[in-house]
Amino acid sequence: FIGVWHWPSATLLHKLTGHKHDVHRLKVNMNYIVTGSYDETIRVWEYPSCEFLWTSPPIHQGGVSCLHMCASMVGSGSAKGEVHLWDLPSGKILFRDTKAHIGALVTSVWICANENKFITSSITSFQAGGGILCFWAIDSGECMFRIEEKAYVNACRYEFGLLFMAYSDGVLRIRDLYDEHNSIVREEPQIKGQLYDVDVQGSYVVACGMNRTFCLKINPVDG
Repeated sequence: FIGVWHWPSATLLHKLTGHKHDVHRLKVNMNYIVTGSYDETIRVWEYPSCEFLWTSPPIHQGGVSCLHMCASMVGSGSAKGEVHLWDLPSGKILFRDTKAHIGALVTSVWICANENKFITSSITSFQAGGGILCFWAIDSGECMFRIEEKAYVNACRYEFGLLFMAYSDGVLRIRDLYDEHNSIVREEPQIKGQLYDVDVQGSYVVACGMNRTFCLKINPVDG
């Protein structure tokens, strides 16, 4: 089950049930709780009431590999290359693709609602470290750009019109989503090995990788 706890008393308030396998993805905002499981479904509850709203069909082959919520949408990816965009209030599927990531593990999905973009990334080869990065138009479902790269994205965050991406080659890359081609405007090689996660707080970017965490100060005007 998924536990909803009161802090700091550590009192268990709600048990959320229904998944038939391990739950390994969880997102929470002011209105919803979304979970992803190896049972190939996502489940959605209203927050903070924890009233169950809906579950997806079991269409995430190999299990749900990543989630992201933005506005009234949630994006999901699977271990077998499928990416989905859902309407949170209704559970309606807004968009689905099973081909662009050629059956590869989807490592990250990110919704940029204000820019009408849905960004998905996957691993094409664990040995070679290659990846695929796709930029989709939310309103049409069209793949605007599909980029094959020598490294894959483990995590990303969006702020100031910029996409901050933690790569498997230890480089933090920043793309300008206001640019027509979503071009890379800055690269920060920081460690030998992988960057696993990245976050943005105010004018600071924090990223972590193998045996190291680092912080960069950025200028939102010029990246």
